[in-house]
Parts: sequence; C-alpha cells; structure tokens
Amino acid sequence: MKVNVKPNVRKLTTIYRNLGMDYDGRVLPSVANEVLKSVIARFTATQLINERDQVSALVKDLMRERLEDFNIEVCELALSEMKFGREFSTAVEEK
Repeated sequence: MKVNVKPNVRKLTTIYRNLGMDYDGRVLPSVANEVLKSVIARFTATQLINERDQVSALVKDLMRERLEDFNIEVCELALSEMKFGREFSTAVEEK
C-alpha cells in the first residue's frame, strides 16, 4: 500500500506537541496495518482481486477516518500490489 499524507496545517502545534516531528512514522504503520487487516477480512481472495477499486476506496475512507484523530490528512492511497501467502498459492495451484 502506498499512502501520501500531510498534517492538518491548522493543528501543527498539536501534532508537534503530541507526536513530534516524526508524526507520520509514529502513527502510519500501526494505523495502516490495523485498517488493512480489518478491510481484507471482509473480502474473499477473489473479491480482493476483482473488486480492487472498491477495496482501495474502503481502505482510503477508513484511513482518513482513523488519521483524523491524529490531525493527519490522507492525500492519496493506492493498493499497489497484492500478494497471497505460500499456502494460498499452493492451494490454488493444486485446484
């Protein structure tokens, strides 16, 4: 997943006070992981591939919602590459 974010300029003082200069490094990894897991759990592997735009839009909406708490705005989000685990790939190949 590729995400471009920016701080809410009206809340820079709050962001600096609460998170410091590395605001994105402190927040993005955990929020992105949480959001991705919650969205991916809602879809089958086939749906993840076939409905990529819908999945991406849902991830973007949830990321925006979660990052609002930290005064961070999502500019762009793209699901660039979807990889499945070895077990899944093996199961597909066997069928």
